[in-house]
Amino acid sequence: MKEQQPQVFIITGMGRSGTSLVAQFLQSMGIHMGDRLPEADEHNKYGYFEDLDFIYFHERILARHGFDYFANPQQPLTLIPEEIAAARDLIRAKSIRPCWGWKDPRTAFVLEFWRSELPQARFIFLYRNPVEVFFSQLKSHEWTDDPVTIIDAWVAYNNHILTFYAQYPHQSILCNIHGLLQNIPAFEALMQKKCGVSATIARKLYDAESLHHLELPQPVVRFLTARLPKLMMLYENLQKTADIPYVPSTADAAGDVTPLLDYACTVLHAVLTQQARDHQALQKNYQELRATCNQMQAQHDAFIRDLTASETYRLAQKIQRSRIIRWMHRLRNRQRGIPA
Repeated sequence: MKEQQPQVFIITGMGRSGTSLVAQFLQSMGIHMGDRLPEADEHNKYGYFEDLDFIYFHERILARHGFDYFANPQQPLTLIPEEIAAARDLIRAKSIRPCWGWKDPRTAFVLEFWRSELPQARFIFLYRNPVEVFFSQLKSHEWTDDPVTIIDAWVAYNNHILTFYAQYPHQSILCNIHGLLQNIPAFEALMQKKCGVSATIARKLYDAESLHHLELPQPVVRFLTARLPKLMMLYENLQKTADIPYVPSTADAAGDVTPLLDYACTVLHAVLTQQARDHQALQKNYQELRATCNQMQAQHDAFIRDLTASETYRLAQKIQRSRIIRWMHRLRNRQRGIPA
């Protein structure tokens, strides 16, 4: 009798796109999302539902390729034999459960590998408009010194997701997170149709307001389309391809940019406030380090004074001078041809 394969569910998408929320949904459906999960914090009050075993595994792969969280590889990342063996060890360890999965944004860069190892797996992809992700990453302080890397990473993550989904639509679900929250029953129906999971998501599991939705007025859309055409074209392709896209309300077409500017100012204030705190912390560390250096310098100066004032030091000086004198005599005698 053929051994029944466990059901495996893989959730990915650019960070701040609702992946944690959907991982929480799957956990509530009875799908085990990991044993070691990071705790909730101010940026994600419901928790991250990220299996740390997979997080660390993917981080090592990215690091070996010279990437960090804000990676933008054009091609799927390759694995070396040691990494493949580690991945198979993970699968064996997790497969003691009949229904399990994980959520990690970095998975987007190794999708083909995981499908080759887990051909029965189901993939759930989440995306969010790039402006929302950009501001959310800034607000959460999860970015490098160059904020442009956020946009580059958004493009990379979603290009990989869209390419994979186009190849394997029957074992993948692609959703705009706000579209999903607009229509929870549609997501439940997709889970039944594509994944064979029948469950109802409890309303108490989420608060739609906790995932800030930023409407993009048409003037802003036109501006972004003119300045960043590839970015907006990718978002449009995601919307056209998605099982559940976001359906704008009639109010979205309005030209009022006030809410967008208000939110941008809020985020900018949060960023500047955090940078001020970081600057104060650095200045405090600098002052403490400078005080420590001054103390060490004073101790060094005191040691030198004590040393030079000691009888042992004076004796050592005399011995050294006598050695120098003898060496000079030998050198002068050698120059005169006098034997030593």
